[in-house]
Amino acid sequence: MPFKRPLCLICGLFALLVLLRVLVFPLPRGDYDDLEKRTVILKGRVMSKQVKTYRTGTAYLELSLHSLSDLSVLSETDDTSFSPVTAYHPKGVLVKLPISQEEPKMGALLTVKGKVRSFSRATNPGEFDEETYRLTEDLDFSLEEGEILKQTAPRFLLRESMYRWRLAFGVILERAFPKEEAGVLKAMLLGDKSDLSEDTKKLYQASGILHILAISGLHISILGLLFYELLKRLYVPSFLAAPICLWFIYLFSLIIGGGISPVRAILMFSLKLLADVLGRTYDMLTAVTLTLALMLAGHPYYVLHAGFLLSFGAVLGISLLAPFLEEILPGKRKSRIRRLLVGPLSILLTTFPVLLTFYYTFSPYAILLNLLVIPLMNVVLVDGILVLVIGVFTLGRGLFLPALPDHLLLTLYEKASRIFLYLPGSVQICGKPEMIRVFAYYAGLILVLFLFRKNRLPRMGVYQVLLFLMILVSMKIRLPGMQVSAVDVGQGLCILVENENGESILFDAGSTSKSKTGTYQILPFLKSRGISYLSAVILSHPDEDHINAMEEVLADGQNGGVVIGRILLPYGKDAVMEGYADIVGHAKEQKIPVYLASAGECMEFGTLSAYCLGPEKGDNPGDINEISQSWLLTGRHSLLLTGDITGRGEEEMGKRLKEKMKELSLDHIDILQVAHHGSAYSTPETFIQIARPVYALISCGANNSYGHPHEELLKRLEAFGVEIHVTAREGALMYNPVKQRVTGYLQTVF
Repeated sequence: MPFKRPLCLICGLFALLVLLRVLVFPLPRGDYDDLEKRTVILKGRVMSKQVKTYRTGTAYLELSLHSLSDLSVLSETDDTSFSPVTAYHPKGVLVKLPISQEEPKMGALLTVKGKVRSFSRATNPGEFDEETYRLTEDLDFSLEEGEILKQTAPRFLLRESMYRWRLAFGVILERAFPKEEAGVLKAMLLGDKSDLSEDTKKLYQASGILHILAISGLHISILGLLFYELLKRLYVPSFLAAPICLWFIYLFSLIIGGGISPVRAILMFSLKLLADVLGRTYDMLTAVTLTLALMLAGHPYYVLHAGFLLSFGAVLGISLLAPFLEEILPGKRKSRIRRLLVGPLSILLTTFPVLLTFYYTFSPYAILLNLLVIPLMNVVLVDGILVLVIGVFTLGRGLFLPALPDHLLLTLYEKASRIFLYLPGSVQICGKPEMIRVFAYYAGLILVLFLFRKNRLPRMGVYQVLLFLMILVSMKIRLPGMQVSAVDVGQGLCILVENENGESILFDAGSTSKSKTGTYQILPFLKSRGISYLSAVILSHPDEDHINAMEEVLADGQNGGVVIGRILLPYGKDAVMEGYADIVGHAKEQKIPVYLASAGECMEFGTLSAYCLGPEKGDNPGDINEISQSWLLTGRHSLLLTGDITGRGEEEMGKRLKEKMKELSLDHIDILQVAHHGSAYSTPETFIQIARPVYALISCGANNSYGHPHEELLKRLEAFGVEIHVTAREGALMYNPVKQRVTGYLQTVF
């Protein structure tokens, strides 16, 4: 146990302190907003490079520059004059160059010009935070439209040579395997995920075997141990074999481009070799905690990196929990199935909260699938390396037979993953657990280990406590009352309504300022909330900024993701319905019922009642916004959803709202989704007098070309004492029914 290992205990406490420091008192981040979109010139040394592809399909070269100096910025009044800047001290920048430019070599000192782009911050729960991720790489901003003005001779010739070998190995794999399989093997063997298809990544993630696509300590350990044993069999003494082996592993790490898992594996392997040379016993638990402390000392923000936590969690599980599980699992001690279960179970128990924190889902069948996948990984790796070695000598030709085992095994992995996804409950969307529940889980895990070692907890009690801990961290917690969230989709609209019974309604899903907002904002938000089923999706009207993310949401439901119960469209003429044609087609494929809603209709969702206030059947306005669906939702609180309603449609809706509020004895509306993104031409004073909202939620994009929200509208709302919240300023807006207040996501994070 750790308390019998003083170094292990000290390093573990240090890691815990770093975690608390980053979570409670975040380290200062560089603020480069004043340089945003301005042209700068700077010097820096090339530390890494990789060819990547924009979402449009255009290839570009991405450089990582460090050791920066001589930062100067283009004058805003004179487009030929650059002024030195001393207020900023970036550690590193990411430079994007067109492929047409000459590729610089590793270690070359470059003078580059480009436009500054700050890394994006997450403005919604569940959204990927590029800024935090780049902090782990010591990168402060990127330069778009990069241009090399000057470069010196390279300094890192060895690193450049290994980069060339990496490219050559990639070509060999492309010649030996079909495109999909080559992408998978390039990720496994070379750490290059540029050719890994999104479909394969989603498939492996949903089935719980995504870890095989990452360069892991297993790869390096296998190669290192094989090479070390070979040297010892050649009678090379340990004190010489160890540094030779480390040099070999270092070269391999240059080929795969570094990364968190390889660095961790190299440090741990170095400690193993050192123990062998000194004739001391190698203790994995001490080695992993010492490595953990060393890496966090240099990069504290690693504690927010999913790959870092999963990598160390897996090793800690094997070193700390595997011996414990060998004692408590039923069956014969030397049973093969029992031995196979120990590894995946120990890794699952230590990484389960991390998986939910970053990915929000897990597959209950992942352990069974890993029983098939993990034992065969050694074969996949060895055969892949064999293909590379043979390909070097044959220039990538005649590789059909050497590549056949990997071809068959990767086909088996794909087929098995798809079969498991067809099983009921194959993907469980649990949501992101609060940090207090994560800490409680790990505290409970440590307590179970301690009590069992002290013979104070029987085997059956261990099973019960472990099950309780997993339920504790994965259970969905619903607040009493109506929870309302305005997802920050930029210039668009997406409102989520939830009640305590788990019923959820999505109102609109689209954006014209962000691409793939369904994939990158809406779906991550829903899954972080633990939503696997939407009782209804209401699409107010067919403008792109209200519906263009729906196809992504529908596609997710076909892959074990968020399922939709029904879709509601407004009554309209053929020209209106044509805007929904693709959505209706996909809905029919998935057998999702589609209804046309009109004023007077009512739906019940547990404690939530929804009343349609418009449009009327037969409405045929000149402006499509006038037939935007409007809904009044009531329960413990009230919400008015208006879409882009304007003009005559808004007048008629106001009359129906007045009647419905009188019928329901409502003297005000708690939350108003302000129509048309805060346009001055909607939400008139007469309407505000009827609704008398407490909170107004405005969804619009930052610095949008329409000027939303308009100043005239804001003044009208302020005159009635309405508390105004805007997604462009605060990120996602969330109404807490217990505290009865609206908070912006950016307020809770930064």
